[in-house]
Amino acid sequence: MPEKSAGRLQKLPPSEPTLLPVTDKKVGIDVGIKNLFVTSDGFKSGNPRHRMKYVAKLAKYQRRLAKKKLGGKNRQKAKLKVARIHAKISDCRMDNFPAKTLR
Repeated sequence: MPEKSAGRLQKLPPSEPTLLPVTDKKVGIDVGIKNLFVTSDGFKSGNPRHRMKYVAKLAKYQRRLAKKKLGGKNRQKAKLKVARIHAKISDCRMDNFPAKTLR
């Protein structure tokens, strides 16, 4: 099991791909900044700013990390807290696109 920088283990279950029925429907997708994507049907998906949810918390813990002495245990603990916040942001981003596209 690979270990992430936030100290969490990642376990990937074996999965089989599921085939969807073939249809003649076609949809165009435009990926952008203001909207995550817009389909030719007119569906607009807002672009969530996941980092903005955690920006204050991340700044606080990064300031705390900057004040710690190099090589100390407290610095390692603070570094792990910052890594966990970055992992949360990353997890939100990784989960967002598949969750929206499977609708």
